[in-house]
Amino acid sequence: MLRERLAVQLGLGVLAALLPMPLRGDGGAFPHYRWSDIGVFTGDQQALVVYTGGAETMVVSTRVTSDGATPYAWVLPVPALIRQSDVSVCTAGVLDDLQQLTQPRALVARHGCLGCASDGPAGGPAGDFSSVHDWGTISVDAYTIRVLSASESAQLAQWLRDEGYQVPVEAEPVLDAYVRQSWYFLAVRVGPPATGGHGVELPALVLRFPTAQPVYPMRISGVSSLTNRPAEVLLFTISEHRLAGQNWPTAEFAPENAPSGALLGMWEDWYDTQLTTHLARLRAQYDRAGFVVEWSGPLPSAVSPELAGLTRGVAAPYLTRLRTRITAADMDRDVLLARAPTDQAFQVRVASAELRREGYARGAATAAILAIGVCSTVTAPAGQRRRRALYTLLALLPFL
Repeated sequence: MLRERLAVQLGLGVLAALLPMPLRGDGGAFPHYRWSDIGVFTGDQQALVVYTGGAETMVVSTRVTSDGATPYAWVLPVPALIRQSDVSVCTAGVLDDLQQLTQPRALVARHGCLGCASDGPAGGPAGDFSSVHDWGTISVDAYTIRVLSASESAQLAQWLRDEGYQVPVEAEPVLDAYVRQSWYFLAVRVGPPATGGHGVELPALVLRFPTAQPVYPMRISGVSSLTNRPAEVLLFTISEHRLAGQNWPTAEFAPENAPSGALLGMWEDWYDTQLTTHLARLRAQYDRAGFVVEWSGPLPSAVSPELAGLTRGVAAPYLTRLRTRITAADMDRDVLLARAPTDQAFQVRVASAELRREGYARGAATAAILAIGVCSTVTAPAGQRRRRALYTLLALLPFL
């Protein structure tokens, strides 16, 4: 019996000694590289679109810090009339949670906005604004929102200018397109947050409205003073199914194997290059900018209460992460969302070929050790089974 036990222990020890030591991160080992170990991405524009039963909930992150003195405002078009009960706020942590959940890599945070930045009021409206209808003012937390509609885009543009909004002449065709679609306009002005005082990050703005098709108002961003450079857009969608751009080409992001021996800090540059190349190929194929899918799958049940509240009513929430890099010239249309051809789960997981081979070898070795240990434990006399199980666990430790 002693000879049998020594043989089993020796076999497990030799097998463990012949295999390479594991590559460790924060609990991660190849073959599947855990991008969440790298960091968090923050885009120029971030939003969440939740859609179910003909109703959309849109969460917009302003990503600005209020000092209570510097005016900040923008214009956001929506396809339906917004009332006080349709507007609320949530912490920016909702989008941060989604980033952490779906993050394949990290990028440096940059500020951005939807619509038009403002230098503050320039005096009350003057002139003919008979085609502009003011539906009232909505106040929630740090936001004061004037709800508008118009039948003449030129009068709407002048009304906004007189209120202090920067509306260049080039913006009038964009406003006119929304006017012809009978959309409404939210003139949002930011004041001191309701909690936390000056110098704190503003909460995200939550808007609810009926719409026959989920939509993200991208076109208005083309007239923003902050979109002269390429902008990162990170768009999350939650619905009963995986969503994709109907009028924006959408494809899964499948980067090539990373170069061997890449250090942790080198992965960001490599991934950035791969993403740029993939988006360029998508543009060349469809002759316009598009989105890549970086993550899709059922929304985990263990999410924050805020996020759970936003998705209440969605029978089986399915989360999709879409990302693109575009210039103002690309923002010539809103993002119409529709059900994707498949609900198959997807996540960007990348490792070099060498690390993948190592990971597969380690997986096979772990399975072999476990099989030998189980057989040894089961066939051992009752009094020795606990000790055999302990030997198996010790042999597996280098691989955990």
